[in-house]
Amino acid sequence: MLKHKITNYKDIVMVGKVFKQGGINLLYGESGLGKTVSTIKALNDDEIEPILLDFDENLSPEQSDCKFIHIDGNKFMKDEEAIVPENQTIIVDTWQIYSLCGGSYELLARMKSNSNTVIVIAHNKDIATKTDIPDIDSRIANHMDAKLFMEYDKGNKSKTNNRDEGPKLTVKKLRGYTGSRTIYNWMRDDCNMIPQH
Repeated sequence: MLKHKITNYKDIVMVGKVFKQGGINLLYGESGLGKTVSTIKALNDDEIEPILLDFDENLSPEQSDCKFIHIDGNKFMKDEEAIVPENQTIIVDTWQIYSLCGGSYELLARMKSNSNTVIVIAHNKDIATKTDIPDIDSRIANHMDAKLFMEYDKGNKSKTNNRDEGPKLTVKKLRGYTGSRTIYNWMRDDCNMIPQH
C-alpha cells in the first residue's frame, strides 16, 4: 500500500477567479440569470477567450459584449471526426441538452484530459423551499472540481448593508479557493464581494 503514497501535488490555479483550471466545474442556477455571459465575462477579465459549446441558442459575441469562440453543440456532437482542442477553456451550455444529445461525464473527462478547463452550465431543480439542487445526477455533480450556485438575491437596504438586488454566486465546493464564498452581483459593474456569515 505505502508504495502508492502520493507525494507530488499539482498547484491549484483559478481562472475567472472561481473556476479550477484544468478541472471540470459546475455552475448551476435559475434560468435567465446570465450564468453563461457572467462566466464568459469572468474569463475575459483573465484574458481568456473561451470556447462556448452551445446547446442553448446563446447570443453572438457582439450581442453579449463578450469574447468567445461560438461552437454549435448539436453539430459538434454529430460530427464523428470532431477533435477536442488542447489547452483551452470550454463552456458546455447547458447540461440537459448536452446530455440529451449523447453527451456524458466521460466526454467531459476526455475534454479535461487534453489539458482543458471545462465549465458546465446547468439549471437548478426547484423543489419546495430548496432551490440549490442542480439538475444533474448528484453522483456526477458532487464529484466535479467546483460546484457553484447562482440565484437572484433581493438585496438588503439597511444602515449596515446597502446591497442592491441582483444575481448572487455561492461557492458550494471549490478546493483550494480562498476568496469569498458569496459574491453579490457577480460580474455586474457594481460587483462586490461580501463574506458569508
